[in-house]
Amino acid sequence: DEGTYTFTVTGACTGVQNITVYNGSTSITDDTTPTNYDNIQHDFNNVKLGSTSTLATFTITNNGTAALGVTSVAVNDATNFTVVTQPASSIAAGASSYFTVVYNPTTDTQHQTYITINNNDPTVAEQAYQFEIQGNAIAPEIQAYHTSAVIGNVINTGGTRAFGSVVLGGNAAQTLYIGNLG
Repeated sequence: DEGTYTFTVTGACTGVQNITVYNGSTSITDDTTPTNYDNIQHDFNNVKLGSTSTLATFTITNNGTAALGVTSVAVNDATNFTVVTQPASSIAAGASSYFTVVYNPTTDTQHQTYITINNNDPTVAEQAYQFEIQGNAIAPEIQAYHTSAVIGNVINTGGTRAFGSVVLGGNAAQTLYIGNLG
């Protein structure tokens, strides 16, 4: 038969990480079902097919009391969207780091995808922090002009351009200008 033992346990909290993501000054909510595309957090709007959009910058802030580890930032549709700049792999408590994304459409349609930020936030649901983005590709559109690329000189679809009187076997030349409105 043992007697009663009294002992003291002590410890120290080493801190907790806490991820928050921003698009500008707007906080982005972690989306647990990003494939629904019902909560778009950034729209690249219209971008010419074969071109690249301007950079979209997203900020990861660690509101916790310990360093936040970021293992990767990736887009689900890497064909039409690219993560250009990765954030720091370790973000100190109270600090921020950013990453950038561009839209570079390869097909003429609207593209929607989601970004995943893998990190060590202790909230399990936030360890793969996800949100939705989209862009719309604009296809090239041809426009013909009479004498210069000026709106008043447009040759409308189905329109004609007269060459005047030309002697049989003779030549008549005209210069037409082609523009891309896409």
